[in-house]
This record gives sequence, structure tokens and C-alpha cells, in this order.
Amino acid sequence: MKRIELSDSTKAELQEYLDKYTSYDSFTSSRNSYKYAEILNKLITYCAYCNINEIKAKYRDNGSVVNRMEFDHFLPKNGTRERDLNCNNLIPSCHNCNHTKGNNTSSIINPLEEDFDSVAQFRLDTNPQSIDDFRNAKIILEPITNDPVIFQKVENYIDLSAILFSPFLFFYFSSYSY
Repeated sequence: MKRIELSDSTKAELQEYLDKYTSYDSFTSSRNSYKYAEILNKLITYCAYCNINEIKAKYRDNGSVVNRMEFDHFLPKNGTRERDLNCNNLIPSCHNCNHTKGNNTSSIINPLEEDFDSVAQFRLDTNPQSIDDFRNAKIILEPITNDPVIFQKVENYIDLSAILFSPFLFFYFSSYSY
């Protein structure tokens, strides 16, 4: 998971859009949140948590939505604008990740603040007698950082998302060097 780098001007544009609404419900009702998603889709097209599921908005010919990003509150909603309608707390995510994380926040990486790739890397350990036999292969998570707290967040994130059991495993890990 790469850290989502939003420029100050993009954050200001996003927050200005959110400031038009009095509650998260009014923001998500109808198509109010679509404009916000369109701003983010200029920068982000895959889920910030899993980096597998596409979150770019797709529409049918009649204008109805086929797919679009969801917004996960990294810190759970609490009825205040500071949490519910804050661009620094709304993580662009796919449906699966948005509903898997729940209120688990302190023990996983925040994609707006931390970068998975600077903390850990995956290594594929294969059996040297049978390089083509991946049934014996193991995926090993190795720390890059000396900070055990942040590395634990990575491990918790992987456990939470069950990324190691994803059918898209090969494609996900193909972006990493081994």
C-alpha cells in the first residue's frame, strides 16, 4: 500500500467540497459524494487499503452507477464535522475493505499518513528443487524499518485484510521486488 500523497491544494479543494454539507448523511445522499469521488479519481483509481480493487467510477449509458469508491472513516464517525466530514479521515476504498476494517484504527496503517512500502517488503521463498512448484512456496513479510510498532501495524493490516489469501495474490505481489 502506497501512502496517498495529496497536495495542499487538492486537500483544500476536497475540504471545501465537504464543508458544503452539514452531516455525512447529507454528503452521501443522492449523488452528492460523486463529485468528491471524481476529484479523488484523478489521483487514485485503486483501493487505498488493498490496492487490488478498482474504485474508479464507472457508469452505464443511462447514467446509473456500476462501481464507485466508498469512503472509509479511518477514525470512526462520531457525529462531529472534524471526523465525519474531514478529508484527512476519509480513505478512498473498495466495498470489501471499507466493511472489513470496522473501527480497528490504532493497530493498522493509515494510507493517508503511512507508507507500507517503507515499512515492509514481501519475499517469495520457493523450494529450490522445484522452482515451478508453487505449492511449496512461502510468502515472507520482512521488516524494512527498525520500528516494531509500525511493523506490527503492517502485520495487523495483513491479518485484517486476509491479503495473503487473496485470489489476486500474484498480481498484488508482482509490484514488489524480491
